[in-house]
Amino acid sequence: MLSASYHFIFTTLDLTLIDLEEFKYGGANITAVRMIDSLRPFVSEVTQDWVMEEKRTGNSPIKGLKTEIPTETALMYDAVYLFAKALHQVAAARDINTMALSCTKQNTWNHGNSVLNYMKTVVFDGLSGRVMFDHKGERSDFSLNVLKLKDQGLTKQPFCTEVSQELRVAITCLGSSRKNGKTKSDDARLDNHQLVPLTSGQNSFLTKDMNT
Repeated sequence: MLSASYHFIFTTLDLTLIDLEEFKYGGANITAVRMIDSLRPFVSEVTQDWVMEEKRTGNSPIKGLKTEIPTETALMYDAVYLFAKALHQVAAARDINTMALSCTKQNTWNHGNSVLNYMKTVVFDGLSGRVMFDHKGERSDFSLNVLKLKDQGLTKQPFCTEVSQELRVAITCLGSSRKNGKTKSDDARLDNHQLVPLTSGQNSFLTKDMNT
């Protein structure tokens, strides 16, 4: 049986889709992260729309789910919206003609670079949070929620706050364990306090010998 001596950190972004009922009261410390915040109004609104669609048609992007959107589904939703937004803006500035392209040849679409360049400059709030890209075209400045399993299920935890332009970490329920529905802290002095994280720069342990 799992106890407070066990600590688990799950790297999957979809742990909220798994039924953890039998682990709630075991006392084990279970931590996870997620990208899709179901408490955001926009996410909640889209979720309810898809739930109603399933009731009407028997099918939806989140078929069988009621309150959570899988990460892959949300990312696909945002990707399609991003492409459509870029295509609309390019079409407003010039006439766009489609053409047949072959995967085995090097022919490219005349408007492809224009659409791609605009996609790199778009900033919007999607299902997966703030969507924006750096100069390399890679997504940047996105947020992940830290979740902790409690008696009421996976709960979003305060993690990082910006205080006086210094990054501080909010410590909550540090070393806590659950027993008989109550939470006990091993060190109450650190609970709900803010600590400044420090780092020490060190040379890499692995180096490349240029002579070999």
